Amino acid sequence: MTAYYNEFDPFAAAWLRELIKDGLIADGIVDERSISDVQPKDLEGFTQCHFFAGIGGWSAAARLAGWDDDRPMWTGSPPCQPFSTAGRRKGKDDLLRHLWPVFFNLIKECRPPVVFGEQVAAAIRMGWFDDLQKDLEAEGYASAMAVLPACSVGAPHKRDRLFYVAERVADAQCDLSRDIARDNEEAKRIQKAQCQSEHGSDVPDRCGPGDAQQGICTGDGLQGRRKSSMADADSPQREGKWLSRGVDKKHTSAGSGSASNSGLAEAHGSRQREQREFRRSRYKAEDEDREVNRVVEADTLSNFWAGSEYIYCRDGKERQIPTESALFPLAHGLPNRVGTLRGAGNAIVPQVAEEIIKAYMG
Repeated sequence: MTAYYNEFDPFAAAWLRELIKDGLIADGIVDERSISDVQPKDLEGFTQCHFFAGIGGWSAAARLAGWDDDRPMWTGSPPCQPFSTAGRRKGKDDLLRHLWPVFFNLIKECRPPVVFGEQVAAAIRMGWFDDLQKDLEAEGYASAMAVLPACSVGAPHKRDRLFYVAERVADAQCDLSRDIARDNEEAKRIQKAQCQSEHGSDVPDRCGPGDAQQGICTGDGLQGRRKSSMADADSPQREGKWLSRGVDKKHTSAGSGSASNSGLAEAHGSRQREQREFRRSRYKAEDEDREVNRVVEADTLSNFWAGSEYIYCRDGKERQIPTESALFPLAHGLPNRVGTLRGAGNAIVPQVAEEIIKAYMG
């Protein structure tokens, strides 16, 4: 099992187990204890840990984004009631439900490489994200957030939410070092291929980094031939030729070098222009592909939400809240309707979280 789900609500916990059984979210166990009772040792051996798991929205979002079940991640969307405009807005003074400090203590002890989460957008004005960023920075994490609505992925309602991601800087630096090493190897491979194409099959192993792009090779390649020519220019025989023509070598060598450099600069400039044209054509093709994908995704999303219906609520105001048709109607005596509405109402929209994860992966 790769995943750990912590969910205090029994109905949502049962829902999670059914989702796991059906293979719709990452395989794992569901812990119904309060997060306050969870100890770091309880999390040993798990690749993914989802706190305030609800009905598994973050695990579903990770799969939608192409994040493998066995790739490490933590997620946590602490209770929104202390900060929601629909609540009493006691904020950090709501000691029973302000659970970021509890979640942070587990992060501090276990130091996961990356943490994703969500909160109501109104929490920004109450300093919630400021505290999160300050706490995580003290433990070596870099964090960022964005407020995105559900309608940004085609859902028929607004539902603004603050999404955040935090990455442990030490892990990011290791990943960067690996990426640089991989890119260097790829650059060397390309340079060797260019040398082989330009100067023969016996040259590539003697090409230095960056030399191929400038038309300069080391060893017995082009640079070696240039060195030989330069040495010949300084030989007594060459000196005699200069003098026999009545030309001062000191005054002409700079000009000769400038001509040589000019030729190299022209060749290099031509190569750069070719590379720019190639990149433009490639990026244009990629942009066209992305546009096609956006149209397909938009059509898919609009079809996905096409079955949505509206339920009517009254709390001093009258408003429409689009939701899935399976939640309607709410009638006394029908099993699971209140629990179903509560589970869906507390859940994230996985398609929005998917975009956050994909942006991080990119």
